[in-house]
Amino acid sequence: MERPLPRFVEVRRLARGSVAFYFRIPTYYRKLAARWRMSHLGREAACGDDGKDGRAATLNALFDEWNDQRRGEPGEQGKIARYGTID
Repeated sequence: MERPLPRFVEVRRLARGSVAFYFRIPTYYRKLAARWRMSHLGREAACGDDGKDGRAATLNALFDEWNDQRRGEPGEQGKIARYGTID
């Protein structure tokens, strides 16, 4: 039974025959922001049991936040109380 993979996750077979997961965004976005590189996620539990958890989900959320800011869309900042307030 294969697990579903999150967005931007690649599976690669290593030289020893084991499998590793990598987070890699498309070249178009990498050219827009040099800070996004391919990231090694590990061999197990990098994507969670259902493909919606783990380190890949965190990186996808960070990418979505960056992409929203790049397009000028309002972020989550409006939902967070300012420092020093009692809200």
